[in-house]
Amino acid sequence: MLFGGLFIFMAGAVMVSLADTLSDMVFWRIAQGIGGAFCAVSVPAIIRDEVSGQDAARLFGLIGLITFIAPAAAPSLGSLMLALGEWQWILLMLAGYAGFLVLTLQVALFPKPQPRIPTTTPIRSLVTNYLLVLRHKTTMRFIGIQVLCFSTMLLFITHSPFIYQEWSGLSNSTFAILFAANIAFMAALNLINRPLLRRFSSVQLVRAPDSRPGERSWRVTF
Repeated sequence: MLFGGLFIFMAGAVMVSLADTLSDMVFWRIAQGIGGAFCAVSVPAIIRDEVSGQDAARLFGLIGLITFIAPAAAPSLGSLMLALGEWQWILLMLAGYAGFLVLTLQVALFPKPQPRIPTTTPIRSLVTNYLLVLRHKTTMRFIGIQVLCFSTMLLFITHSPFIYQEWSGLSNSTFAILFAANIAFMAALNLINRPLLRRFSSVQLVRAPDSRPGERSWRVTF
């Protein structure tokens, strides 16, 4: 699944760079997104297979760091690449990066064929499992927090070029520096979170009650 997603992502990126019409570009861009989604669901599954508990929480924290940094760094890297060449370079760079990941994973993570245990999961069981997740109040609260945080970040990434460059009149280089400051701040907070997970549980960190007198606490109750 992981390698298949990378190959689909790589092929989609190349086809987007070669697209002649908007419809072709949209089609291959969707295909590229589907390939990326294969990878997005495969990595957490690998972590759950290998570790559990606080070790898993720390690894998921590292994934969160990468997940936040990648889209946050994209506008700065895109501006740099546009200054050096055409927009197709961005897609070709993504295709090359996917190919590099295939080689790296094959050498470092999967040097030998993994034993395959045949399993048969009825479609009815998959639906039932999803319903169990949707009905679990604590899980849905965690998912809600994650959705709100990621949505806020994407809104900022989408609108920041217009706010910084069109409204404030900043240059491409100044915008890249300001965006890099956001990336550095998010990375620092994520790195701080990892040692905290050695002393506190993930639920305690998410709650983070504000006990200052006279102010309302925004603690989430699980």
